[in-house]
Amino acid sequence: MMRTEGCGDPAAPSFTGAKAAAANIPQPGEQGNYTAELFWEDFPQFTRHVSPGEGEGELMRESLIPEKMLLQFIRQANDSVLPSRWGSMWQYAAGLYTAHFVSLYLKTYASGSGWCRSDGSREICRYGGHLHQL
Repeated sequence: MMRTEGCGDPAAPSFTGAKAAAANIPQPGEQGNYTAELFWEDFPQFTRHVSPGEGEGELMRESLIPEKMLLQFIRQANDSVLPSRWGSMWQYAAGLYTAHFVSLYLKTYASGSGWCRSDGSREICRYGGHLHQL
């Protein structure tokens, strides 16, 4: 292991800075600002439209994943997918990161943790308080 601190080498601070940059270590406080609204706009397949009631106006959008879990995955994306590294592709990359974990989460629903019924052309399941069309 190469030791650079305390060895009296004048190049040590430069080496330490170059090492941190090469290791892709974020600067203190560096973080993305991806949101649930951006996720739903970019990946509408993780939502469904529900009617608010007969004659009560426009369809409303409902997430297929509990809000608490979606926000957790978005926090992870904001910590991991940094705008300074991704540039113009940042929003898409943060969305893909989030969509990956949302997909894995949705696959964890076991047949015994809810109910499913089929109307012949589709299957409707209820898991964790949410209805899902399969």
